[in-house]
Amino acid sequence: ELMRQSLFKRLLKAVVQNIKYKESVRLFELGKIYYMEGETPLEKYSLAAVLYPANYFDAKVVGETLFQALSVHLQFEVVDAPATYNKQKSAALVVGKERVGMVAEVHSRILQTLGIEPPVTCFTLDIDLLSTLLLKVKIYKPIPKYPPLIEDLSIVVGKEVLTGKLIDEIKTASSLIVKVEFLD
Repeated sequence: ELMRQSLFKRLLKAVVQNIKYKESVRLFELGKIYYMEGETPLEKYSLAAVLYPANYFDAKVVGETLFQALSVHLQFEVVDAPATYNKQKSAALVVGKERVGMVAEVHSRILQTLGIEPPVTCFTLDIDLLSTLLLKVKIYKPIPKYPPLIEDLSIVVGKEVLTGKLIDEIKTASSLIVKVEFLD
């Protein structure tokens, strides 16, 4: 109970200290956190990041960029977030079928107690779990004989359609589709 169970408290305190000098603060920490699983005390490496000012979508882009650099396919899933986060602006980071982290806006009531103006967004990664899912060897493919054909399509969907599910559905339409990106 005396060991840290989250990296966010220190990061939020560091934001408070740094916003006096900078308009934009982006901090991260990689370290061990401790928790109980039943009667067993456990420790694991965790990565936490805080972005100020940044909304949920800014943090999603950071997560997508990180996982793209790791050559890992990342999906976002709706998650029931803890009370410290804005439940409407939070998602689980999923690789394969494993939840490896979370991205969320910090709840405004928490920020008020610290004297920070919203939005503040944070994300966390379970480094131990993620390291088991990463490919150990990168596989390089030869440069294609023919250049790629890039199509720009406009699609209108309802607000309830999740972006990740839509991207997966488009990719499964043909083996020739290699990359799908949304502009807006």
